[in-house]
Amino acid sequence: MVVLSDEKIHDYIDGRLSRRERAVVAATLFANPDLMREVMTMWLINEMVRGLGQRVLDEPVPDTLTQTLRARTPRQTRGKISLHSS
Repeated sequence: MVVLSDEKIHDYIDGRLSRRERAVVAATLFANPDLMREVMTMWLINEMVRGLGQRVLDEPVPDTLTQTLRARTPRQTRGKISLHSS
């Protein structure tokens, strides 16, 4: 039986494994229903957390904020990326 590390489980949940590694993890989970339930719970929580801020991320940046940022002088940006168009 394969022992899955926490890192491997998180990589599985986040979709960072190769096809072969995913197959190994999936087979291990199918062989261990308790671990499968635990991983599915972690996956559901992960999806819920991702969804919490998605609405805000999908909103357009307010024009007043964009204008304010573009009006900053290079000195005010202190090495940060300037939003002034070239």
